Amino acid sequence: MTSLKQAQTFRKQLSKKAMMSLVMVLAILALIQLIALRHNVRIDMTRNQRHTLSPQSKKILENLQSDINAHAFFTEDDIGFPVVKNLLDQYSHESKHFHYDFIDQDREPQVARKYGATKYYPVVVLEQEDRHLTVATDDPENIPSEFDFTNTLIKLTRGEKKKIIYVTGLHGEIDFADMSLPGSGNVQSRLGAGILKSRLETLNYDILPLNLAQDTSVPSDADIVIIAGPEVEFLETEINMLRNYIENGGNLLAL
Repeated sequence: MTSLKQAQTFRKQLSKKAMMSLVMVLAILALIQLIALRHNVRIDMTRNQRHTLSPQSKKILENLQSDINAHAFFTEDDIGFPVVKNLLDQYSHESKHFHYDFIDQDREPQVARKYGATKYYPVVVLEQEDRHLTVATDDPENIPSEFDFTNTLIKLTRGEKKKIIYVTGLHGEIDFADMSLPGSGNVQSRLGAGILKSRLETLNYDILPLNLAQDTSVPSDADIVIIAGPEVEFLETEINMLRNYIENGGNLLAL
């Protein structure tokens, strides 16, 4: 009987933790969506759109104020050439400020070295004035998608990164270094917030920890501070640090 009661209690604890995780996931996703909307881009752009750009990509292109030059180090023999050319055609069609060319690394090695395109696989580099960024992709064949192009375009044109601070320490908060999937079976890993952190970093945000027990103040340049799922009460000194940050115009999200 005791074992049965213990099992029932344990199941209730698991259910409670699962519900907490779900609520926190939804809340943080809502935060990310709100931040993204402020910059006219959604995070969940499909990677499979090949013939029509998403409204978010079109909005970014519409707001371009200076020329963007895309240098595609692809040849017609590369497997991703048709996909990349199709995307570049669409981007250039949407904005008079977006231009592109194709460069053969073997025939123009000096140009390739200038843009850091010296690897054996093809890459695309976006350039604006004196800055350039390589279009990063996790595609196994290194074929960038619309998602990859637009993320790089945001990074190139936005300039200064936004800073998101998350409170960590001895309160049992959600760990933004945790890359496990929600519901992956580890009870202690309640969220896998590292996955959300990674996605925000692709949108040119800095995601940094803040240990209130070790730091003397909340960084004044933080765009927002997140307290996610604490299980232990904060000390008075920690509360005062957060209060000072808020009173000086800071933004705080407590979950």
